Amino acid sequence: MTLQEARDAMLGVFKTYWDTTGFTALYPDVPGAVPTTDVVWARATIKHALRRQSSLTGGLGQIKYENQGILIIQVFAPIGEGSKRAYQYGMNVVHAYEDARLDVWFRNVHLNEVGNSGAFEQVNVVADFNYDEVR
Repeated sequence: MTLQEARDAMLGVFKTYWDTTGFTALYPDVPGAVPTTDVVWARATIKHALRRQSSLTGGLGQIKYENQGILIIQVFAPIGEGSKRAYQYGMNVVHAYEDARLDVWFRNVHLNEVGNSGAFEQVNVVADFNYDEVR
């Protein structure tokens, strides 16, 4: 799996769920404005942290590389609802990644309370990821 394929797969899990909400989502490298009205919205971020060779050259001359990093989905909901919608949508994102069956492995998927960010309450969904590239 290439970096681009892994990125598309990781963001695809989020997009598949988030599209059902009808709310705005911001993605890396896609132009979009941060909502300023009282609506729920989210932003996805992928951060690669480690790449290492995990095999010797095989008979076909291919080498396996393990890639690791962290995926962060920031979920914002209007202040004044006791964090209810932030938790609701954040946990649904957690479940989407826990249920994902891809060539990307998601571990330690969890929700972190961040607190107020302007007019919004923020929670982050955080997941460690691993995938292999053979080339």
